[in-house]
Amino acid sequence: MYVVLVVFSERPLAHLDRQGGYILYPSTSLAAVLNATMEFYRTSTDPKTQIITTTAGAYIGGSTALVLLFHDAAEKPDAFNLFTNIPYIINTMRAQPFSNFIDSIPSEVVALTNIRGAFATISTSALTMAFLDAIKNETDVRVHPIKPFSRMLTLDRQWDA
Repeated sequence: MYVVLVVFSERPLAHLDRQGGYILYPSTSLAAVLNATMEFYRTSTDPKTQIITTTAGAYIGGSTALVLLFHDAAEKPDAFNLFTNIPYIINTMRAQPFSNFIDSIPSEVVALTNIRGAFATISTSALTMAFLDAIKNETDVRVHPIKPFSRMLTLDRQWDA
């Protein structure tokens, strides 16, 4: 009789730290956030580094921005300095397990709007400042005085395979 005993230890991927978090900006930083988004689009070449920029219209106080940032490594990439150097209200960026990053994102949109909310998407082959300005204008114009966060527009950069 032969017995083969193999023991190995592996650190699961879910527990490895990744750089991630979100930054919430005041209305006074919205133009800078859109400029940073454009600069990220123009200069970022690392497919491990992603952002999602969201603008939210508010009837009182003006439109704001929320940026989700994720880098598939523990070190903060230089590209994130575009966003961390802008005055913000909340910044949760840090090295953390991916599951903590996901749990930290405020996603209770239904509580802010209504149960019938929906997302509509469009695709674009290129990003321009004129396009980002149009997103800002739609966010500002479409806000509803009774529902303070009634319009949200999101920009997500996806990489080609």
